[in-house]
Amino acid sequence: MRVSVVIPSRDETLLADTVAAFLKLGADEIVVIDDASRKPVKREDLTDGNVVLVRNKRAGGPGACRAQGAELATGDVLMWADAHVFPTRVREFGEVAVQTQGQVTAAGSGLRDDREVIPWLQHGVIFLRDSKQEFAPYQIKWQPPKLTGVAPVMGVCGGLYAMTRDAYKRMGGWPPTAAWGYNEQAFSWAAQLCNVPVLCDTETIARHLYRGAKCKLPAPYVTPHGLTVANYYRVHRVLCEEETWRGYWKPLFDRVFARDARFANASANHPEMTARHKAFQELRRITDYEWAQKINDTALLEWFDKRKAVAA
Repeated sequence: MRVSVVIPSRDETLLADTVAAFLKLGADEIVVIDDASRKPVKREDLTDGNVVLVRNKRAGGPGACRAQGAELATGDVLMWADAHVFPTRVREFGEVAVQTQGQVTAAGSGLRDDREVIPWLQHGVIFLRDSKQEFAPYQIKWQPPKLTGVAPVMGVCGGLYAMTRDAYKRMGGWPPTAAWGYNEQAFSWAAQLCNVPVLCDTETIARHLYRGAKCKLPAPYVTPHGLTVANYYRVHRVLCEEETWRGYWKPLFDRVFARDARFANASANHPEMTARHKAFQELRRITDYEWAQKINDTALLEWFDKRKAVAA
């Protein structure tokens, strides 16, 4: 088993420490994508070891960097980590990905600035959507630590997750997100549609340094609202069946996100998205209706029922 760890980095102060932590725990290769940091990452500033460093001239965002790193990595097990993560184990985590052939998330725990552990955990996420609210896309909610061992979850936590390269190919690689926003939701949604199990290894703890209220460090990416909306459009355009996209999601998004709809539609209608939609539909193993049943998306199920009634 050869473990490659992909680490996107933009203006990160703890990158060298994160790289050292993964190498110490047995990672065979680290692929660092310096996403146009204002102060470029230098190879000599990183720990000795098998570290591949690539610098982007323009920031593409963490999703694009994760996809880029996966293409460059040589391991048969791919891990994706934030540049401020200090995991409790690496090779054992990779073994879980090999044994399950799933998309595996580490249990999440936070770190303060002084790297003291914040006393809470999360075991993956659940998808939710409140049909009474105007906010249309699927969102996620952290799951409390009620699981043990390797347990099914609906989505990965931010910080650290892994797959075998074969499982990654089975779900068509990284979804087409641009810049920041909606990356991990799309990643796990695509896996679910392709019947790649999404799991939490509760024995592996990410130890993730959080931003904002729990930490003095600022977020490295600031994304205009329009780009996040474009990600909603792009992801749903690629992952959803054509009828569901045209008949349900697109009209809903055009209404909810009217201010950004023109730009977002142009992004979703790009020929690359059309090609990726076609390719993904050949990989998927469950229908949009089956997905709606799985997560009990009552609004989408109601739309399907109305279509059936009209057809009858």
